[in-house]
Formats: sequence, structure tokens, C-alpha cells
Amino acid sequence: PETALGFGWLDAVHPEDRERSAEIFLAAAARREPFRFECRLRSADGEYRWAIDAGRPHLSERGEYLGYVGSVIDIQERKAAEEALRESEERLKFLDALSETTVRAVAPREIMATTAMLLGTHLRATRCAYAGVDEDNNRFAIRDDWTDGAPSSVGEYSLDLFGSRASADMRAGRVLVIRNVDEELPAADGREMFNAIGIKAIICCPLVIQGRLVAMMAVHQACPRD
Repeated sequence: PETALGFGWLDAVHPEDRERSAEIFLAAAARREPFRFECRLRSADGEYRWAIDAGRPHLSERGEYLGYVGSVIDIQERKAAEEALRESEERLKFLDALSETTVRAVAPREIMATTAMLLGTHLRATRCAYAGVDEDNNRFAIRDDWTDGAPSSVGEYSLDLFGSRASADMRAGRVLVIRNVDEELPAADGREMFNAIGIKAIICCPLVIQGRLVAMMAVHQACPRD
């Protein structure tokens, strides 16, 4: 309890929520008013969980202000449900837009360009690219890509240059997920090539037909991203 006295309780508040929480509390205390705010609190196991922190002024029988009587209610499950609902609604809007736009397209190249644009903007990515893979299962060509203003990655490449992890995942039909190129890949095994075209994080989905890699769809980020 002694660690929570004064403003010690703020130490358990998530750093991103700490300043706002302190401002709300101090403003209410200065006016002797109730307060209520949501923040992330660090639990005993070190995990941050969303909570409602609320309090009302505690007065003596003579009306003297003695401090606050308050409560903290764990709302982690509610927050998780709200976030899942928001993501579901966003995903449905994206799929509706994708379906409505591509159903009017005829040429495969137009369909892929539209898909890349919609996917890139939906995910707030740096770049989204579609690539066809040659029959040698190594050379691939990016004919068009969508970017947020970043340099285009259009060109022809060797899959092996992107390292053993990327090439193995693509040829096996596994989705490649790299959150931080510089931390997850060795310098001589893909890191340099990803950095050469401005990629710090990537999700790449392969299309494998009858055991052969024929195409890839990739979302690029110019900074590390989970």
C-alpha cells in the first residue's frame, strides 16, 4: 500500500496513459469533484489490463475534504470485445469495397492493381505488391505496386536473394511474417535485400498450385510493425 500513496499509483499506469490520467485526477482534486477515466494498469504479473478508475470526494462530518474514496474495475474483456467488433466492422467494409470494385474489373492486371490499392490503404501500409513467379520457381516480377508515396518496387528479382526464410516459406506455401527485418534476419541472409527496397516489416502470402509457387501478394512497411 505504501507504494501507492501520494502519486505512487501512477507508476502502475501505462506510460502512454499516465499523463492524461494524472491531468484528469488533478483537475478533479482541485475542484473537489468526482473523477472517472479509463487507462491501462499493470497487474501483479506485469501484464497491462484496461480498467475504469473512479472516485468521489471523501468528506468529514464537518464537510472537510479528506481525499477520495474510489474503485478500480477491470474491463479488459470488454475492451477486447470492442476491439474485435471494430476490427470485424472494418474488415467487412474493406471486403465490401474490394468486392464492389473488382467485380467491375475485367483485366487481371486491373484487378490486382485495385486489390493492392485497397489492401494497402486499408492496412495503412507503405507498399502493397503482387508478383508473378517464373517456372523456375525463383525469378519473380512485380509489374505494378501501390505505395503511399514510397519508391516503387516494380522490377524483377530472385527469390533466393531475400534469404532462406523467405524462399522456404514461399515455396512451401506458408505465409511469411517478419515484424522487424533487422532483428529477425541475418545480414547475409535476406536483411540486406529487404532493406534495399525499403522493407522493415512484411507479410507475404504465396499462391502455390500443384506444388509450384506461381504468385505472391505482399504488404510492406517501411518501419518495424507488429
